[in-house]
Amino acid sequence: MNRQRASIRSEGSGSGGSVIVNWVMNSLVSAMAMVLLLRVVLSAGLCLGPAVLGVLAIGLGAVYYPYATTYYAHNPAANLIIAAAFVAFVLEPTPWRDALVGALAGSADVCDYAAVFAVLILAGALMILRRRALAPFVAGGLLPAAVLASYHTFLFGGPATTAYRFQNPQFVPPDGGVLQLPDPSALLHLTVGPYRGVFFYSPVLVLALVGAWLAIRRDDTPGDPPVERKRQVIVWAGAGLFVVQLLFNASYHIWWGGWTAGARHMILGLVLLAPIVAMGFARFPRAGVGLLAVSVANYLAISTVLVQVDDRLTNPLFDFVYPLFLSGNIQRANLGTFLLGLEGLWSIVSLVVCATVLGLALMRRVLSIARLQPIDTHTLR
Repeated sequence: MNRQRASIRSEGSGSGGSVIVNWVMNSLVSAMAMVLLLRVVLSAGLCLGPAVLGVLAIGLGAVYYPYATTYYAHNPAANLIIAAAFVAFVLEPTPWRDALVGALAGSADVCDYAAVFAVLILAGALMILRRRALAPFVAGGLLPAAVLASYHTFLFGGPATTAYRFQNPQFVPPDGGVLQLPDPSALLHLTVGPYRGVFFYSPVLVLALVGAWLAIRRDDTPGDPPVERKRQVIVWAGAGLFVVQLLFNASYHIWWGGWTAGARHMILGLVLLAPIVAMGFARFPRAGVGLLAVSVANYLAISTVLVQVDDRLTNPLFDFVYPLFLSGNIQRANLGTFLLGLEGLWSIVSLVVCATVLGLALMRRVLSIARLQPIDTHTLR
């Protein structure tokens, strides 16, 4: 416990300058990325109410939230993936924009090697929507690929030699590799277990299963074949990325991600789930809002108390995070502490008030979902 408390003090002890830099380069950019993600969801022909809630599920009700306040590579890579999806699915297609999709997706891979799955899935999605897009997509990806190859050569001695070769030996399996076959127990822990379970920490993401069922049955279509085709591509691109990322995470030797709360390696696989979660919200709005409230509360506690939780704790949320949160043992910097000098639970009062006001406004919107019609996304451009 003393070891963990020392970590809390370290995590919350950044200088004012470092806090501001993190907010500008990570938190603000992540907030802007959520606006782009909303446009992606709307481009699938979904109503505004479910679309907003689907984006909130990712932005505040998933592990994306705490890492928008801590500068790891996950969120910058995820934000680049969102930007690539925005250009691919929302803007009018041109060869230059298809090249930009490749450049953005490739840049995500420069930030985080695991983004290669998003690169492949976005390439496949573009191929389905318009086959001629593949050549400019590949051309756009050549620049970040060259940057990454040069980086590897300069630091590690060869273009194909990655940083994994030089990581801490305790993170490397006995055979010297990085990946193995997906571990069934890791899959269980990464999905529903209290240690790192995506659905345990973010029960709102269960709505993605509802959305997948609706997509398979095609029960919730707008009746416009081009819009329905785009919706299917967007939905299955997000679902496919989640499944591939989950299998990759379960194949990684340190699948639990070290000291963390939640499955941080799943961030890249979660961001494009927003459209399919939105479809679940459209079918079960009231239950979805309840699940969203629980998910946001979980990650609010994590983001407020600490992100780096001792990996020996089998239930970090209830054995450590919530006890510290409810006792007011809050060490991380937030607006309340940084601007007003508030301590403990009082430091998050301004955040809670703002979130409550926005939540009530969204609640009114959700209660009228049945009367909403799919909007014409062309009017948003």
